[in-house]
Amino acid sequence: MDNTILQNLARLFEGEHEVTLSTKDGSSVTLSIKTVVKLPEVLEEIPDVGSIRNIPRVGATPLLQVSADETRIPPSALIIDDELTTWTIGGGGETLRDGVHTGAGYVNELLWYQHSLYGRVGTDWYQFIDSAWTFIGTDDPTDDPAPPVGDARYVSATAGSNSNDGTVEAPWATIPYALSQMLPTQILYLREGVFSGSTNRIDNSVTAVPSGNSWLEPITISAFPGETVTIQQAWGYSSITLRGAFGSAHYLIFQDIIFDGVNNTNENVDIIHLGGGPSEEVSHIRFLRCEVKNAWSMGITLGGSNGDTPFNEIVQCVFHHNGLNLNPSCLCQLHAIYCVTSRLLIEDSIVHDNYGTPISCYDNAGSLKVYENIIRGNIVYDNHALPGAGPGANLENAGILVAWGDGNQIYNNFCFRNDIGFQIYTNASNTKVYHNTAYGNVTSGFHFQYMLGDAILKNNIAYNNPTPVVEADSIGGVVIASNNITADPSFVDAAAGDFRLQSGSVARNAGANLLAVVPTDANGVARDTVPDCGALEFV
Repeated sequence: MDNTILQNLARLFEGEHEVTLSTKDGSSVTLSIKTVVKLPEVLEEIPDVGSIRNIPRVGATPLLQVSADETRIPPSALIIDDELTTWTIGGGGETLRDGVHTGAGYVNELLWYQHSLYGRVGTDWYQFIDSAWTFIGTDDPTDDPAPPVGDARYVSATAGSNSNDGTVEAPWATIPYALSQMLPTQILYLREGVFSGSTNRIDNSVTAVPSGNSWLEPITISAFPGETVTIQQAWGYSSITLRGAFGSAHYLIFQDIIFDGVNNTNENVDIIHLGGGPSEEVSHIRFLRCEVKNAWSMGITLGGSNGDTPFNEIVQCVFHHNGLNLNPSCLCQLHAIYCVTSRLLIEDSIVHDNYGTPISCYDNAGSLKVYENIIRGNIVYDNHALPGAGPGANLENAGILVAWGDGNQIYNNFCFRNDIGFQIYTNASNTKVYHNTAYGNVTSGFHFQYMLGDAILKNNIAYNNPTPVVEADSIGGVVIASNNITADPSFVDAAAGDFRLQSGSVARNAGANLLAVVPTDANGVARDTVPDCGALEFV
């Protein structure tokens, strides 16, 4: 893909802004919002500059709250009341303007980093932990810290031995053994290099996999800061297999790792497979800033026919060149992300140049278990049917497909140059499709078919698709559509992947009030009661 397009895509998420909010008494608070993008090394001309930095989900009502069992992720959310007079975090009622944590009364900066919320007052940084602000020092939380003494362990593909003690001087040799030694709050650093062969596959039917206690006390498996780590799939095995039938696995974070399926041509195994066995025995697994590529069939599968695998997350990841099996009979089994479960979060990820359906939340038998998943802020482009089959050869080849369940939410996504942009499919009900941008897809922007219940299509842009919206063969539901734009929305440069709106766009101030669900755009810019349509607000 042309690097100009990649750079424009990066700009959708990158920038520095100051937002001033005023209250009835004339006082104001100024927030600094900084957003940078880290893309994998395969995109060589995009600077590797760090993590996303923004304010999460600002709105008049809470989108995400702290719950007793931490079942909803992220564990904190910024809440502003209707008159902008009270600021609270999560469900704990902690006030940011109480003079205790905020000095003169205002937080200078809020930072959302690695699924934690931070606030800066002058030079002092606080982290929101257990429904309260905790002082953590004066260093920016995004600065690469030294490995925590006593909490870090190490594994090296070239200089390790499983008879070692796992220290930086004496690392372990294989990932499964090293992971089996970990305790909650510890981090396992993978050192520079390629981990390959069946001895490096994580499979809880072979080697026990421990769990973290909560998102505050997880076990983290991470590339060492500044080093490139690749786990190559062994032929006939998944790189990660976690099945509830062989034990529970919870609160694990895999971050900054490249998962490469280049060595496998077995169509029956995925690069990553979570699920299978008693319900909820595998849950709360997070993939953060990972790259998944070259899968013969699926990049990642979550769930299965015999159990729910809920509350997992795919955040700021890149999936590309998955579904490489050229056998047309396996067309429906080719997905970058295949979700057969509930309450999955797919957020701020880039999914491109895959065959089949790149993001598929779908099943075709049994109970309607694909429910309450959230797909938001993703960039999905150039995904098609198998080579030789021709673009648009199969209706399932949508950029994002949701079926077989209730209450799924799809918002702030970009789908362009796929066979179909978005598809709401068999036995779906109560699906919310808000503030998305569908451009230049081969057959249609939005396709609704065989729904069991209604779908709400609101505040979207569907332009330069042969058919903007298709509604066909309903078995019980209808599309409730309003405030969608199908005329030319005057993008800055759609051909180069720049979907910002120009000042004269017909999409400006054309949306309905959806602040309760979509309080910000894909770039973290706050929406108002008369928002712009599509994934981006005009700035």
